Amino acid sequence: MVACNFFLSWHKRDVKYNTLLSDVQHYLASYFADLKATTDILQPLTINTCQQVGAELTSRAAFSLNVRAFLLIKDKKVFCSSATGAMNMPLQQLVPDIDIRKDVAMAILPGTPMMPNKPTMVIWYRNPLLNDSGVFTIAEY
Repeated sequence: MVACNFFLSWHKRDVKYNTLLSDVQHYLASYFADLKATTDILQPLTINTCQQVGAELTSRAAFSLNVRAFLLIKDKKVFCSSATGAMNMPLQQLVPDIDIRKDVAMAILPGTPMMPNKPTMVIWYRNPLLNDSGVFTIAEY
């Protein structure tokens, strides 16, 4: 009888963990699909100036779940941030180890210049039409 109760308890716990795992997988797949769709919309903005696209960039960040900021990159430099506006910073200064030759790259940082003590996940989406350009996402961690 004790063995049956133990097995039943173990089985219920196993079902709960599998449900949790499935829910987390679904959430992450949905989150990354939504993020990719948003960055695809933002890619054409990399050919403009920050003054021309800043409002659109800020709006997209405000209505994107768990996004701290979107950064536009042109010629390996951050030129526009949804959080701070116009910038002129080499992307490698912000994230030294990210490989912008990849279509998508991710890293975890201990913080950012504006929030140095708050860890974040950063995701790079390369612009397929412009070399060394794309959209960089700073996500809540």
